[in-house]
Amino acid sequence: MKYYNWTEKIDAVSFSKFTDFLNNNKDEKLTVYFQTVGGESGLSKALVSLFNKTVSHVIVTGRVYSAGMNIILNLTTKLSLSTGVMGMIHFTILEDVVISSQKCKAVYTDDIWRIKNLKGFKKRTLKMAKKILTKKELRKLNKDKDVYLPFKRMKEIFPNAEVI
Repeated sequence: MKYYNWTEKIDAVSFSKFTDFLNNNKDEKLTVYFQTVGGESGLSKALVSLFNKTVSHVIVTGRVYSAGMNIILNLTTKLSLSTGVMGMIHFTILEDVVISSQKCKAVYTDDIWRIKNLKGFKKRTLKMAKKILTKKELRKLNKDKDVYLPFKRMKEIFPNAEVI
């Protein structure tokens, strides 16, 4: 049995570290201790696929925010929650878009397409959120607020998860 402790933001560096770990432990039964403040939502689908194909057990050990919440909501592998975990859902935000002060538009082509993709991310987030959030939580989400999910709500959202 091998263990991986994921405590980083979800980005290309942390993704690369995890795939290196997988490549070095191909024939091992793997458990991932998982907590993250979120990160690149575009990588979450790839991580879900990797977790579901290669990891036998994911143990949520702390905060799982944003992209991290998207990941654990889509796992088919065994999931456990440690006491006190907390989740957070919100619509994807872009923190590093360069805007022209003269035209009030994105400067770089990459940023323009990232902005256009926000509608798709928002639609997918809302579809998922409608399955798990209360009406009150949905109203908050629709006001572009972060929706924090304390341990009690996490247990309700993941009723089959073992609490450790």
